[in-house]
Amino acid sequence: MDFPTASNKRRTPTLLYVDHNAHDQETHFLHMHKSILEIYLIYQGAVRFFLNTLSYHTQPGDVLIGNSGWIHEETFDRGIPYQSYCIGITGLETGDLPENWIIPSDADPLFRGAEEFHQLYALADMIYTCQTRKSLYSENACQSMASALLDLVFQMREHAQPAQKHHSLVHEVLVYLDQNYSDDISLARLAGLFHISEYHLSHLFKRETGYSLIQYVIRRRIGEAQSMLTYTRKSITDIAIDTGFTDSCHLNKLFYKYAGMSPTQYRVLSQQCLYQSQYRLLSNI
Repeated sequence: MDFPTASNKRRTPTLLYVDHNAHDQETHFLHMHKSILEIYLIYQGAVRFFLNTLSYHTQPGDVLIGNSGWIHEETFDRGIPYQSYCIGITGLETGDLPENWIIPSDADPLFRGAEEFHQLYALADMIYTCQTRKSLYSENACQSMASALLDLVFQMREHAQPAQKHHSLVHEVLVYLDQNYSDDISLARLAGLFHISEYHLSHLFKRETGYSLIQYVIRRRIGEAQSMLTYTRKSITDIAIDTGFTDSCHLNKLFYKYAGMSPTQYRVLSQQCLYQSQYRLLSNI
């Protein structure tokens, strides 16, 4: 498995944030970042990640890489303490990979038992502490530590294993859903498009992803709605239409069912959390 070397980076990447994720935080349902690479360091408990069409059950000491444009979601067990750091980077160029990618699509994004984990954790912890001080020199210090963290990730990825095999049909369906999640989607329509029985498609999709088709579409729509609520000033009605809900009432009903609060409440809460960090470039998220 060939990787471009760290020395091939064409410009200095920018640290956007280091978030501390705990099990009491709200789930951000299936979503993507168009221009952000995310690096997850799990150091307590366990969580299920859905990343780039596959499920991963993480444990302490795991490092998970999420290239930009990859659909992802963390599913928490509220009864089990869980903590991790999520590092967001933009402006990374590595030569023959897309911008803000650090591993190719044929490499496993999960690194278990990596020798670099403790160093990565120490750097993330220092950046997280440093960014809260907001002193004259804290931004430069955080960016320097982020560069050191990226160098460790480049070192770690040399030991990447081949990616899990995708079921080709399920992969094609997921690509279609992620491009058309706001359309009128039904199991019957998808079965017809992909020339497969409804039963077979439903069974395959659930087995490979852990979600039913309808669950996946709803979570995908809610995930995009959450992003819009956090990073835009669009009205609830416009967000509902843009994400495939029939109207704001439909969005409100399903949003409350899945997220446990109304879209308006989520907007207030998420934006409060957002502005606590100085390393968030809204135009890049």
